[in-house]
Amino acid sequence: MIANDLDKKLVDRTIELAKRTGKFGWKKLRVALDSSPLEGAGRVEDTWNLIGRAMSKVVNAVSLALGVESAQVIDQGAANGFERR
Repeated sequence: MIANDLDKKLVDRTIELAKRTGKFGWKKLRVALDSSPLEGAGRVEDTWNLIGRAMSKVVNAVSLALGVESAQVIDQGAANGFERR
């Protein structure tokens, strides 16, 4: 992703979506997502940490929407081919 600037495109498009929809604050989002000062392995690690936190929030939101425990959402994802880590 980094070699082709796809990480920056992802951040820019997410911010564009936030601005367009008004569903979430784009200024704080830019601070949270923009890891441009980091280079190399540190930058990749930061990106994976951000993705991991985002996925935790997705799992929590799905579990609340379905009225089930987070573990059940994770188990169902694993049963459908998503790798559990």
